[in-house]
Amino acid sequence: MKRLPGILELSQREGILGAASYLAMVGLNINFANGVSFLLLVAPLFGDLIWAIAEDGLGQAFHDRVAGTVVLSSRRGFSLDLRLKKFWFDLKKQWDNRQRRR
Repeated sequence: MKRLPGILELSQREGILGAASYLAMVGLNINFANGVSFLLLVAPLFGDLIWAIAEDGLGQAFHDRVAGTVVLSSRRGFSLDLRLKKFWFDLKKQWDNRQRRR
């Protein structure tokens, strides 16, 4: 098994999930005016969720199984919020330095 998925695997994974999310958004916009359409449009996203819950072993959802990807949790995590905060402060520092030079 490869350590990091390629662009094709990630495109498959996100494309399937994006399509299911889009259908769910359309279904939520219809809301309960047409209950059958609502249920049919929201079903792919819920099906993906139920697949992940019912899956034994790695807990792969449908989009993970099709793309051949696995989501691994780590103790530390990705720390995206810390990375964004650092990026924001670096950007602000550069902006302030540029303003002082003028």
